Amino acid sequence: MRVEIWTDIACPFCYIGKHNFEKALTKFDKEVEIIHHSFELDPSITSNPTVLALEDLAAKYKISLEKAHEMNEHVTQMAKTAGLDYRMDNIRAVNTFDAHRLAHFAKEKGKMGELLEKFFDAHFTKETYLGDSRELIKIAVSVGLDKDEAATILNNDNFSKDVRADEKKAQQIGIQGVPFFLFNQKYAISGAQQPEAFLKTLQKVSAEENIIIEANGDSCSTDGCI
Repeated sequence: MRVEIWTDIACPFCYIGKHNFEKALTKFDKEVEIIHHSFELDPSITSNPTVLALEDLAAKYKISLEKAHEMNEHVTQMAKTAGLDYRMDNIRAVNTFDAHRLAHFAKEKGKMGELLEKFFDAHFTKETYLGDSRELIKIAVSVGLDKDEAATILNNDNFSKDVRADEKKAQQIGIQGVPFFLFNQKYAISGAQQPEAFLKTLQKVSAEENIIIEANGDSCSTDGCI
């Protein structure tokens, strides 16, 4: 079975969905090929270490910082059920395009999934500012990627076409929010489902080749994460 997953590193539901899916895989007894794809929730955002993502959230929905904090707390509680310790109030605004480019570099080395896990962990549990190329390179090195190669990629437009190709495919399929899981190129699940829902789908897809499975859960769209 082949499962393609579209995520954005700035999407809190993507990390939750990734972990819940991986929990389901531990109970699934058949081989699964996983292919990660890039998706930018807000390609226009500018990385800024002085701007909190919390402030962006409040401005986007015209709500108070207190209300935005409450929204983050709700997501934080969801993350706990997936075994993740989110710390969201000090996350800074970040454009994820460079991180996605490095992820495609990691794909060439067979380390894309490992690097994405490190990016998610850094962003959501350690509040690391991923708009800093030095931090991106440090994380890349931590999974065994070459420091100089990573720096060269960030100083050029390497792997930009790969990111755009992923996003184009997402448009063609009609993906409007992430995480998005595509099974065998025709079975779809969107959102951060519980492990049981992922496992049920894996089993049904494996047994029923002609049935399309669809489910919707919490996800982030280009309009935000609500």
